Amino acid sequence: TPYQAGHEFASQRVWYGATDEVKLGITESTPLTIRRGQSKNLKASFELSTELEAPIAKGTTVGKVFIQLDGKDIASYPLVTLNEVEQGSWFKRTMDYFKQMINGWFS
Repeated sequence: TPYQAGHEFASQRVWYGATDEVKLGITESTPLTIRRGQSKNLKASFELSTELEAPIAKGTTVGKVFIQLDGKDIASYPLVTLNEVEQGSWFKRTMDYFKQMINGWFS
């Protein structure tokens, strides 16, 4: 089982929140049957469905985790938030708005 349910897989930026990041993981363990010795060739990546904006409840599905073996997807699982992120203060939300706007100019 390469990845366990409830363990942090990654963390990601959250806009307009009381905190700047949310922990991401999966809700179910990932039992995989592969040939002996192939575990070193396992890789995982994730894709978000959208930019993350607070408030975000714990357990919210925000994307997918893809498990690859030798560069080919062999499984995918829902990517969920492992903690809650409450909405930030008025000042924090205003600062994030301007940061997001400036990031948009340069991307």
